Amino acid sequence: MPERMRDLSQTQIMERLRQDERYSASNDGFYARTIDIIKRGWLRDLTASEGINKIFDVLEKMEIFSNNISLEDIYTISDDEEAREDFERIKNVIIEDNSKLKANTLDFTDIRAATIAKTLKEDPDSIDTMRYFLGMGEITFELVSTVWLFNEGVIQAPLNKISLDTMKRKLPNDEKLCEIVSRHLIDAGLRQRLALISKMERLERRSFIELISTYQTRGRLAKLRGHVAERIIAQIMRDNHIEFEPTAKLTTLGATDVRLPFLNNRLVDFAIPNKEDPKIVIQVAFYTSNTGGVASKTVKESILTKQEIERYNRESGKNIKFIGLIDGYGWIAMSGFLIQTLLCLDDFFQLNTRDRLIRIVRETR
Repeated sequence: MPERMRDLSQTQIMERLRQDERYSASNDGFYARTIDIIKRGWLRDLTASEGINKIFDVLEKMEIFSNNISLEDIYTISDDEEAREDFERIKNVIIEDNSKLKANTLDFTDIRAATIAKTLKEDPDSIDTMRYFLGMGEITFELVSTVWLFNEGVIQAPLNKISLDTMKRKLPNDEKLCEIVSRHLIDAGLRQRLALISKMERLERRSFIELISTYQTRGRLAKLRGHVAERIIAQIMRDNHIEFEPTAKLTTLGATDVRLPFLNNRLVDFAIPNKEDPKIVIQVAFYTSNTGGVASKTVKESILTKQEIERYNRESGKNIKFIGLIDGYGWIAMSGFLIQTLLCLDDFFQLNTRDRLIRIVRETR
């Protein structure tokens, strides 16, 4: 019976890696990343030779990822003018309550307290962003806001300090509290700080608007990044005469993913050349922030998709490949999720290595 990874100690695995000609002592991250893979037990059921090969494969892919990661905003990468226009339309309604916050007429000099109050009510955690922008730590903000509320008659004794967590719990259900806090935030200098945004570069300005928008809005924007990434991929495939489904992603941001019945109706972002007889399925994961919860769900879905593809390949004798667009600087803070994702993909590409997608498709035909 072949020796399996679970039968080897950490020391034994490392020793076999060092003896392999692919091992490079100059790779500073090799040891730490390898230990991380071993400890998490992702390869424990593989044979020793399979596991060793898999480690070298995923570490090589992480090196490729690191060297080609897209550090730009995805909307500036896109060559699709319509995609940028769609984003501008969505950006224009980030904070619907105040026309002064429209993307092309930004003027924070007379921002209304009602706008801040609305944001606090819908997303109490946004108070952290606002206090950060005012340079207030948690304790300082608690002390200052306690004085505010005492002067407004909301609390009876200033020594009964109100905690930040308590305030966050109260904000969604207390419009008066939202109004008081927002008014005092402006009095503390928030308006002047916001006015600085008009002097920022476009990308800096947009990033800040996203910070003060509600959690739900930030979620919509994160999804939009993925949709624009899908459109870029669709455009690349069309330009290189690659058949794929759904073609609607060429024209419609957020077009429905394709459902594959023979994979237990799992949804995938693309099927090449079609959903009836795909040779390749593509998953898109473009992250520009530490979206741990979203990434965790994506990894689980990817693992399940990979398992279904392997099952179908065994039963049908086919060889469908599972590849992904894995890109964006958000992955930097999620190396564990990155390793898991790369382990379950047959291959991957980035916006800066789109030629890999073309090569994979041509080699699979």
